[in-house]
Amino acid sequence: MLNFYMNSILENAELTLDTARDKTRRNSLIKEILENAEFVNWASSFVLRNGGGKDDVQTVINDTVLNFIKVCLKPDFQLKSVQGYLKGSAKNIWYQIFRKRKGFTSLDLVVDQGEEETITIDLIQREKKKLLNILLDKISEDCKKILTLWAYNMRMKEIASQLNFSSEGYVKKRKHICLKRLIAVSQEHPEILKELKFNG
Repeated sequence: MLNFYMNSILENAELTLDTARDKTRRNSLIKEILENAEFVNWASSFVLRNGGGKDDVQTVINDTVLNFIKVCLKPDFQLKSVQGYLKGSAKNIWYQIFRKRKGFTSLDLVVDQGEEETITIDLIQREKKKLLNILLDKISEDCKKILTLWAYNMRMKEIASQLNFSSEGYVKKRKHICLKRLIAVSQEHPEILKELKFNG
């Protein structure tokens, strides 16, 4: 009965949120997430595919759970998909760890394709980091973060929560502005684009 009950919590975003905010039930929710095969297997696969080791997997999982509980305690936080949020958060946490360890810029790890802006996706996915860094240095830090999470296919509402922005609509507007800025910057440096394409 306990396993069935706890599994049903993770499948119900509202119930998960209520449980996280209840001191008497919070630890059981944490335990359930840490033992949830779907999330744990996904996080393990993602980290190992993207340059991490077994110790990194556990760090990412633990930090994701702590971040999740912390965010749930915010009165205005809304949750639609538990698995979606956990996976998106884990991606961002691993990206931050990897970036600090390797000294890469904020778009180096993006590998998932999502929407229609193919010029930007092509730039993001290139392995020519030194060239790409020149372009990225010319846009703001918040734009780097927004484009990174967007390229990870994270939902706008989840990006707003991750980056503490006011609303989903604000993030969507900022994303379009950031995309236009990155594309404009790339067009201002055709020699870099040519080099990216030549080496791509």
